[in-house]
Amino acid sequence: HFETEWFFESFASDLTFIKKRMFGSLAAYLDGKIVAVLSENHSDEVWNGILLPTELQSHTDLLNQYPFLENHKILKKWLFLPATDFHFEERALRLAARIAARDPLFG
Repeated sequence: HFETEWFFESFASDLTFIKKRMFGSLAAYLDGKIVAVLSENHSDEVWNGILLPTELQSHTDLLNQYPFLENHKILKKWLFLPATDFHFEERALRLAARIAARDPLFG
């Protein structure tokens, strides 16, 4: 069970939604495309939050719209919302809504 699985709620009823385990994390797919990965390693902050698979050319637009995101320290082409962010839940829900709306910058 993942504590942050509520992140998927805004798009979980989509007929194309699939979730599956990925290297100890939980990935979400819409339309066959990976859109988010929940990672809950409380002993390593690099792997404790929500990873957002994005194309490198989308980073500038996404970071302008969501300045609280950061480049993941290891997976450089993905963005990251750390679980330690003070406004984590509120910001995660905003991102989930954009994913549910099929924002082409995500995935």
